[in-house]
Amino acid sequence: MWSMSNSRLWIAALFLSLLCACAADAVTAEVSLMDASMVNVSLPNYTLVNPEIKDLITTASAKGSLEFPVRTSLSFEKSGRLEKLYVSDGTAVKAGDPLAELSYDQEEVLMNIDITNIEIEQEKRNFEADEADYQKNVSVLTASRDRELDLRLKDILDMRIERAERSRQKAAAEHEAALTALNETLTGYEAMTAPAQMLAPSDGFIFMAARKSEGDMLEAEEVLMEICDTTDFYISFSGDAGSFCMNMPITAELGGDVFNGVIVSSPPAASSDGGREFLVKMYDAVPNIAGALNQEFQITGQQREITGALTIPQRALENEDGKHFVNILEDGVVKKRYIVIGASGSEDVQILDGLNESDQVILN
Repeated sequence: MWSMSNSRLWIAALFLSLLCACAADAVTAEVSLMDASMVNVSLPNYTLVNPEIKDLITTASAKGSLEFPVRTSLSFEKSGRLEKLYVSDGTAVKAGDPLAELSYDQEEVLMNIDITNIEIEQEKRNFEADEADYQKNVSVLTASRDRELDLRLKDILDMRIERAERSRQKAAAEHEAALTALNETLTGYEAMTAPAQMLAPSDGFIFMAARKSEGDMLEAEEVLMEICDTTDFYISFSGDAGSFCMNMPITAELGGDVFNGVIVSSPPAASSDGGREFLVKMYDAVPNIAGALNQEFQITGQQREITGALTIPQRALENEDGKHFVNILEDGVVKKRYIVIGASGSEDVQILDGLNESDQVILN
């Protein structure tokens, strides 16, 4: 028979179970609401390492592409229709080679020729009218001077004649300049009755700046293509400043061929991802430079050994706005620590500032 004492024991056990369940839920809720930067690492999935002093063999590698600092932009002076396109990306050309042809709206061209001819004739008539006015004015002034007996008035009339002559010379120069400009305009329009040719100004290879096809319209001065000077080229790449540096010898590999060069340029500041843009001056010629235009080179820097370097695994690194940091465990709490890194090895990275051997670093 169920006794009163058994009932009391059962109720007490049930009450204790409920209290334990509530306490567990409260702890879970409290942990879930904690700030991520303050989570106690007694929670699972954290691996801790201490910075270690060791000899570091640096490895520096990256992907790069050809860069041509000397480029000549080519465009047509006036707008029109692209009739012929003789080249494409990577085409090697010699000075004087035809590159493209542009045709013009012939109805508009002929109308402009007619308008310009009318303007030329009008300018000539204006000049003749000004010349006639001058001759008439000077004739009257000369007659008045010859009749005048007062020497002072004669001098005044002489000054008026001289001023009229200066005005005539100025007007004549202006008319001449206007006629010259109109005749040049006419010559330009007359040349537009035939397609305009674009010729290569120098040796090099073509880089198409505008993706145009035959039949497309081109605006005046719109850059259609560029000629790259193949005698002056570099390989550009983005790399870690701790792994690459100025004057470092570099090898660049493409399709099994290896080319040698040296880093000659690097900006003083890193980009937002922590990398820097480097330029490599090549010692060796690239045989098929046009074919390598859009290819990636495998860049390798000269290896070196750093003795007694303070290191951590590379996978512990984080990056924020171009600055490196790691997460460390301090007094049972995860904290962010900004650091300065040096050279990189195959798996480890050198720490120049921000950590010591006693720090506990969290691996990602």
